[in-house]
Amino acid sequence: LLCSFYRNIQKQSVIYEGEEEEAKKSEQFNLQAFEEELKEAQKITEHIIIGGDWNAHNPAWLDNNIDHIGEIVLDFIVSNNLHILNSLPFDTTFLKEGGSSSIDISLCSHSLLPLCSNWRTDDYHLDVDSDHLPITFNILAPWSQSRIERQKIETWNLSC
Repeated sequence: LLCSFYRNIQKQSVIYEGEEEEAKKSEQFNLQAFEEELKEAQKITEHIIIGGDWNAHNPAWLDNNIDHIGEIVLDFIVSNNLHILNSLPFDTTFLKEGGSSSIDISLCSHSLLPLCSNWRTDDYHLDVDSDHLPITFNILAPWSQSRIERQKIETWNLSC
């Protein structure tokens, strides 16, 4: 079982534990509520993938800058035992005239880390009409061939 979440954090700030109740009602992204959703998903499966436009900067996912939201998101990643899939040489996930950054983050649970590989962005093969580059990666799924045992079939002669 694989649960996937996509969360587009198009907000200027992120709130987390200890923030005022008024702030929680605002237009800010509530990371604590998202963390509660994650905990509920983890009750169903240990195999979690999260991908999204986090609009956060941190060298941990190959961005050249760091900001307050990036620090909060990194704390969220570490405290929830998630792993960042973003990998070199693909250090850009967002291209816009005059600049680039790595604000799209792909995460997985510890159980999926050895099964995820070949993370990359691609600006050549897919036309997505977006300033965010398509992200692809492989997930090794162990398949086993079903073995059907031969069964003895009884035949009856019903003609009298």
